[in-house]
Amino acid sequence: MAPHRQEQWLWLVTIVAILAVAVAGPLALRGAKNGLHTAVSRLLPASMELATARQNRSTVTELLLQALQTPDSGTRTADFNQLSILDNAAATSWKSYTRLATKLPGETKLQAKVVLDQTEGQAQAIATLTSTSPSSSAAAVATLTALGARQRQDMDQIQKLYQTRINGSLTSADHEFSAGQSELPIIFAIALVAIMIGFGIRVRKIRRREVVQIDEGRRNDIESGLQRALEMSRTEARCYTLVQHAVQQSSPTLPSELLVADSSRAHFTQVASTDPAGGPGCPVMSPDECPATSRGQTQTWQTSTAIDTCPHLENRATGPCSAVCVPVSIAGKAIGVMHATGPDHDPPDPSTTADLELIARKAGERIGILRAFSRTEAQARTDPLTGLLNRRSLESAVRDLTAEAHPYSVAYGDLDHFKLLNDVHGHDAGDRALRLFARVLRDSVRPNDVAARYGGEEFVVVLPDCTTADAYAVIDRVRTRLADAQRGGTVPSFTVSFGLAPGEADLAFSEIVEQADAALLRAKAAGRDQVVLAGPRDEEPDPVAANGLAPDLRSAC
Repeated sequence: MAPHRQEQWLWLVTIVAILAVAVAGPLALRGAKNGLHTAVSRLLPASMELATARQNRSTVTELLLQALQTPDSGTRTADFNQLSILDNAAATSWKSYTRLATKLPGETKLQAKVVLDQTEGQAQAIATLTSTSPSSSAAAVATLTALGARQRQDMDQIQKLYQTRINGSLTSADHEFSAGQSELPIIFAIALVAIMIGFGIRVRKIRRREVVQIDEGRRNDIESGLQRALEMSRTEARCYTLVQHAVQQSSPTLPSELLVADSSRAHFTQVASTDPAGGPGCPVMSPDECPATSRGQTQTWQTSTAIDTCPHLENRATGPCSAVCVPVSIAGKAIGVMHATGPDHDPPDPSTTADLELIARKAGERIGILRAFSRTEAQARTDPLTGLLNRRSLESAVRDLTAEAHPYSVAYGDLDHFKLLNDVHGHDAGDRALRLFARVLRDSVRPNDVAARYGGEEFVVVLPDCTTADAYAVIDRVRTRLADAQRGGTVPSFTVSFGLAPGEADLAFSEIVEQADAALLRAKAAGRDQVVLAGPRDEEPDPVAANGLAPDLRSAC
């Protein structure tokens, strides 16, 4: 599971646990709370007001009966005044009760009977108090006594209704409370399990993060060390050695190799390998044939037997295998691949793959810089049209020869009638002629000879450690090979003339070039397409004699 998903699950589990603990208790006791609330806020106040009204009404009835049985008018008047006060209190209590009444089943009917008995009793009492007949007083007492008993009985029934309902609410609350108490342990157990799960996820996430941090620290060490080492390398070969060491340090037992193409990107070459056998691993020939380089991203192959595996993994002598291939890129263009293999269905783990990607990236950066330097240096040292050294590079090479005390001869060449060739056939034909001559010149001189385009159609060749006769033969061979190279070609026919001057220790390079230039002018004046040696005419060696004096000239010069 992805790290952000784990984080989401962790917070979800924690929130659920907190909600379970915070809400479970009140939810479990909600029924008991509702029952108690009903009993306390509604039933109990109405029952208490009813009890007050009943007590006041009983007192009023008793005082009324007492007043009716008192013969003394003064005493009766006093009782009647007190009776009025109590009657008002009883009426107030009854009104409070009716306001709080919850209309229990049968309550409204009983209320009506109580009001009727009260009204009838008040009428009877008024009639008796205004009558002077002794017999009517006795009858009123009997009637009021019966009405009071019936009124108390009705109120008792109402009180019983409330008491029954209050007891039921309390019993229900008790049951709900008991049920809540039995559910709370289960709820708390579930919350505890949820918290433990969340804690476990958190611990695992922390441990994984620690592993990642350790791995990142190790990889940073590899990167910084490799970066410092690559910055000190001045050749691609040194870079390849460092890459091999870095892979061995990161994964000592991992068989891997680095394949790199040259600037033309035509063919892969194995430049580094950690395989103990030391032989080539991947048979891929070019970047275009490699899935990793053609796609420009790391490819992991679980098994070489899968239908969609890299075709270069199939049918290996070592049997089925897994592999990971990391492209090596320069400026976004893949020029190599880091290829590592593992057991079948067990490719290198993501950490190892990340190490290979790091090494491949740093190697690509350094190789790109070195190749850019090489191209820049080559462009600064060579003539862009012919590929030969330019005049500045020629002079630098001669300074090195002079510093090392190497004797040398200088040949100054010029293409014959080159301006006419340009005027008649165009500058494109002239460029082709220059390139053809440069190729012939490179193929005709020795590897340690220095050939350069001196300017325009002029060329200078410095031949170190070569006798005048051998130098003459080499330069004359350039002239004859140029004629051979033009047979059947698309370049208009042209020739070349050379002036050859032997080097002298007491002369500067510019002075020797001037002597060769003077000899070149003599070659032009003598009809062109020839080599003239600086000095008197009778000192010029015959080409055939020069070749005869140096039978091994082709191998020596």
